[in-house]
Amino acid sequence: MSNQQKPFLCKVIAFILMIYTTLLVPTTYYAFYCQLLE
Repeated sequence: MSNQQKPFLCKVIAFILMIYTTLLVPTTYYAFYCQLLE
């Protein structure tokens, strides 16, 4: 793996993690909220 490819890969992984957490947090919160209502 070249040195120019590594930072790009890190950016992609960070971007995916950012989207994953952004989607995961509201979903978990919503599921938890629904369980409280039941």
